[in-house]
Amino acid sequence: MVTIAGVPCTVTTATSTSIVCDVGNGPVGAHAMRVNVAGKGFATGNVQFTYVANIDRISPTSGSFGGEIFFHFI
Repeated sequence: MVTIAGVPCTVTTATSTSIVCDVGNGPVGAHAMRVNVAGKGFATGNVQFTYVANIDRISPTSGSFGGEIFFHFI
């Protein structure tokens, strides 16, 4: 089982030297990866994964000084 910041990373392929997994949604920032090898325990290492949040677009792009504007971040 692989987790990043406590979020499961679903393993799609694994060999004795590599793991490929689909990353779940996690908190922004750099986080340690944990690999639990069945029957053996946790693997050691200093590997991190960084979740990045990007804002590509904000709607609306302008408004009044009176407030009551709700933004949509994409």
